[in-house]
Amino acid sequence: MLKKKYTKYTLLLIVVLFAVGIMWFFNSIPQNTSFNDLVLNHIKVSEIASIDILKFSRESSNVEEEIKVEDDNIGKIISDFSTIKLRKVSSVDVNPYRTYQLSIRTNQDNRFKINLYEEDYMEIYDAKKKELGSYKIISDYNVETIQTLFQK
Repeated sequence: MLKKKYTKYTLLLIVVLFAVGIMWFFNSIPQNTSFNDLVLNHIKVSEIASIDILKFSRESSNVEEEIKVEDDNIGKIISDFSTIKLRKVSSVDVNPYRTYQLSIRTNQDNRFKINLYEEDYMEIYDAKKKELGSYKIISDYNVETIQTLFQK
């Protein structure tokens, strides 16, 4: 009788440990997401009043140029970014200097701040949630849209 009781508890303990192990395993797998999930599902394109873009030097944190995007170019940038697939990472693993910083503004406030590092990493700050996330860009996207804005 006593042996049966320990066997039940031992089996229960094994099942619980197995369940915890499975949950830990799936939580440790990098989570894939997209720019749509993180930004565009939280703001309508029609709500975007402007996008301020800072271009940074590759050697320092100095701002080289700054532009304010309004009108049709907002749609082009959002369209290009809407295809970006991302993988959550703990930190950005490249040159510490960002290449571009985009501030997506509504009529009321700064809604999102996006740091692009080279063409490989992106940090997204959601001002409403006060959350910052770091992501590796795992799909192709058209960075030329932003680059051409600075060539005008």
